[in-house]
Amino acid sequence: MNKWIYLSAVLFLSASASAKPLIINGGFEDLGNNTVSGNWSYFPSLPGWRGVKNIEVQKDRFLANGYGNYYVELNAHARQGHNNPFKLHSVPFTTIPGQTYELSFYAQKRRADDGSFSVMVDGFSQVINTHVTSGFTQFSYSFTGTGASTSLTFISGQGGNDTVGHFLDDVSLHAVPEPGALGLLITGLLGIGLKRRTKAS
Repeated sequence: MNKWIYLSAVLFLSASASAKPLIINGGFEDLGNNTVSGNWSYFPSLPGWRGVKNIEVQKDRFLANGYGNYYVELNAHARQGHNNPFKLHSVPFTTIPGQTYELSFYAQKRRADDGSFSVMVDGFSQVINTHVTSGFTQFSYSFTGTGASTSLTFISGQGGNDTVGHFLDDVSLHAVPEPGALGLLITGLLGIGLKRRTKAS
């Protein structure tokens, strides 16, 4: 019985290992040594993230956040937009060429004329123009890895108000388990079960 449990656990962990999150601090809850004063503060970097200019962290300043205590606003300071779009980069993470990945995040416009908003990762690029001002909207995209290491970048600016940007929260990215891995899991479990039944008979 113990061997059955052990082997089942090994097979399950092997099949699900590829689903391990690749983004560090995707909810922006870890401020490191930083402290938010009042409802907002800005920092040059956060654990797992670095910005071109400062990253503004907010706490329930304009909206009730349902994904933790904090979220970030991109392009929230003067002269970071228009011809100098704000960029938020994740720390690099390992990818596998040919592996399918799924990216998910929540975004919201602060105002209707917030300008452009886009995301880039490992050769994949998507301009996002369907997010709204009334609340966070979830966005999910799939892409195929092309290199051994990459980073995730969000870009805000190009045409909006210099101090009005885009809210971002709950960023996650993980490898999609291949059908073959799931098939091996099922086959392995069935094989173990059949072997145990044969011994019992």
